[in-house]
Amino acid sequence: MSTINNAVPANLSIEDPFWSNYIRLVREVMVPYQWEALNDRVEGAEPSHAVRNFKIAAGIEEGGFYGMVFQDSDVAKWLESAAYLLETKRDPALEDIADHMIEVIIKAQREDGYINTYFTLKEPGQEWTNLAECHELYCAGHLMEAGTAYYRATGKTKLLDAVCRYADYIDSVFGREPGKLRGYDGHQEIELALSCIKQQEMENICSLAGTFWRSAAGSRIISSRSGRSGEEGFILGSSPLPTTIRTVSPTFQSRSKPRRKGMPSGSSTCAQRWRM
Repeated sequence: MSTINNAVPANLSIEDPFWSNYIRLVREVMVPYQWEALNDRVEGAEPSHAVRNFKIAAGIEEGGFYGMVFQDSDVAKWLESAAYLLETKRDPALEDIADHMIEVIIKAQREDGYINTYFTLKEPGQEWTNLAECHELYCAGHLMEAGTAYYRATGKTKLLDAVCRYADYIDSVFGREPGKLRGYDGHQEIELALSCIKQQEMENICSLAGTFWRSAAGSRIISSRSGRSGEEGFILGSSPLPTTIRTVSPTFQSRSKPRRKGMPSGSSTCAQRWRM
C-alpha cells in the first residue's frame, strides 16, 4: 500500500455519516462554486481576477493585474483542493479543468522559472524587494503544494516540474553566498512546500529536485522557524543586512513599517496598489 508523506495511505477512503457529508459538500458545492468565483462568474460578487491574471501573464488575454498581491494563491489552493478530491475519486471533468489551468500557469511561468502574476504584470523588476508584505514566497509555497498534490492524485508531472523549476530559481536568489538575499519574513508557507518537494525528490519523482531545500538558504529558513536553540536563522526583514546573522524567534512578527490609516497592510508599494 503506497503512502503519502510516510503517514497517510494513498488509497484511504472515508465512509462516515459525519465526514462523508462534508466531503460531498466540498466536492459538489464548494469547489465548483470557488471555480466560478475565481473566474468572475458569480453574480453580485466582487471580481476575483485570479484566473484572468494568469491568462494575461500567459499572453492569452489582454489587460492588467487586479486584486491582492497574493491573488495567485487562490488558484493554487483551488488546484490543491481539486487534487485531494481527485485522489479519493476519479472525476474526468474536474481533472480537465485543472489540467487546463495548469497549462495556463505554465505559459505564465518566466523562462528563469519565476511565477507570480503581480510582479510579472504590475511591477516587473521589483521581485523580492518586500518579502514581508508582497507574499511572493507564500504564493510560491501554495503553488508547490498544489504541484505535489496534483502529482500524487493523477501521476501528472507538468505542474510538479514547473514548481521544481521555481524552487531552483529561488535557490539562485536566496543564500549565504555574495550577491544572494538572506532576508526573509512573512508566512511560514514556503518551508512546508519545500518539504513536499523534498518528499517527491526522495521518491525519485521530481526530475528538477528543488535544490533550494538542500542549499544553505533552505535549511536556514527551516531551522529559523523550528525553534531550535543555537542555530543561525534569517534576520526578518528585507532591509540591508548586517554581516552577522542572528537567531530569530519562530514567533517573532516583523512590523518594520508602520501602517498608514486606511491602508490594508503596511505602506509598501504593493499595499498601495492592491486595488488599483
